[in-house]
Amino acid sequence: MKYTTSLISFFAVLSQVNAKDVGLSLLSDLINAPWCNNSSLISNKYEWDTIGYGEMYWDDQGYASRCFVTRKDEYEMKLYTYFIPSLEDTTELIFFGLLKHCVDTEDKVIILQKNLIQFLEKEDFQVSSVKKDYHGWGSSYWKNVLEIRRANLYGLTYYRLDRHSKRYCVKIVLNHEEGDKYKVPNYEDYEGKTYEMYSSKMSGNLVSALETANISAIIGEDNWHKVKESSEISKGCSAISEKRCISINGLMAVFERLDTENFKEDLPLCLLFKDYIAEYIFLKINYTRKLTLEQKEWFQKNKISFVYSPLGDCYHYTHNLLFDLKINFPDSHWGQLAFLKLMFVGFDPSHICAEGSEQWSKVLTEGKTFLDKYSNSPFVVDVLFLMGEAEETVFTLGLTRNDEVYVDWTKYIDKNEESRVNALKYYHQVLKMPSGKKYENRLKYILPRLKTGVSTGNKRYYCIYD
Repeated sequence: MKYTTSLISFFAVLSQVNAKDVGLSLLSDLINAPWCNNSSLISNKYEWDTIGYGEMYWDDQGYASRCFVTRKDEYEMKLYTYFIPSLEDTTELIFFGLLKHCVDTEDKVIILQKNLIQFLEKEDFQVSSVKKDYHGWGSSYWKNVLEIRRANLYGLTYYRLDRHSKRYCVKIVLNHEEGDKYKVPNYEDYEGKTYEMYSSKMSGNLVSALETANISAIIGEDNWHKVKESSEISKGCSAISEKRCISINGLMAVFERLDTENFKEDLPLCLLFKDYIAEYIFLKINYTRKLTLEQKEWFQKNKISFVYSPLGDCYHYTHNLLFDLKINFPDSHWGQLAFLKLMFVGFDPSHICAEGSEQWSKVLTEGKTFLDKYSNSPFVVDVLFLMGEAEETVFTLGLTRNDEVYVDWTKYIDKNEESRVNALKYYHQVLKMPSGKKYENRLKYILPRLKTGVSTGNKRYYCIYD
């Protein structure tokens, strides 16, 4: 991918700018930055601090690969780089930047913003009132919000009262149009499709297997239709009419009909379906925010385990049926799917970190054992991917210097490079397999960072309950 620029040399000081006026000089440097070019072109005119992705806690552009920051006379300028999504290349370009300055009073910040706007207009920027509502950190407090644009650069200027420092801060925020394709991953590609098999929705294969087992005759045609409807809309189910979704009592009745007599030919399938039904029961209970004594007794009778989460004021089914399936039927298709679903949550479905923080360790240990025993399993590619995420977690933890409240990052420094290499090894194995194609849309965002040692920010297998 080639980018050319006709911009003047980066950070050239325009003759009409007074050298003493730091704000206008910095603004000139910002608008003439090497947009759509590599960060290596950033001038050494200033001293720059570099912040990696994993350290951008509550920052302006969370998915940027790196942020270059310089400060001068209480002004702060930032330039953000982004990797172009790719399975092969590691192209990292500048697509976003901002200038910020804070003063003591609102009168001063109004004058300051006016001066900056006048300078932008002299540099051929169009400045106009906003044409839509903008949302961002503290956007409800933004004042005098204006749109700015010049050719393929566009953005905003506004000021607001900083609640912590009690000072008024003005911001000039600039984006390059080319970066709009890359700055924020498409959620459906990056998350939704990648992890669809682990959701509360029953897969097509499971539905087909249940229908082959004549499930409608076991639980009733109407109940089967409503269970499938509940699966399709999953967590949204409880908020809609009971005509479409089966009730809690209805789900309990379905569960009780799923005994071994009805599934003589496929007990693992029975256990897996019971696990889904138990999960749907808790989804509905958490919607109502009520767990009755009668329901507690029913769970105990049917050996369904759960925990209470004080922070969420809700109850989490701990999927003991999946553990039973994994342990008792490890060679079966459904037993291996149960293993995978448990691996996805770090073998701790409690949601309260009941097994501790370092889930990555068990994921790697159990994953290696699975690969040794079941090298021909259809789930090998998925196990390899999740092992890659476990190694990626350790790599990220070693770069998370700003998160010491939750992570003692010094514990992971020695493991950092080895984990990076291992993560790449697992991901490359995934991509070599025909069934690994489903992971390409996520890995094209991850691989450029791993290859260059930039944090991916992925801490999937480090559990934090707060």
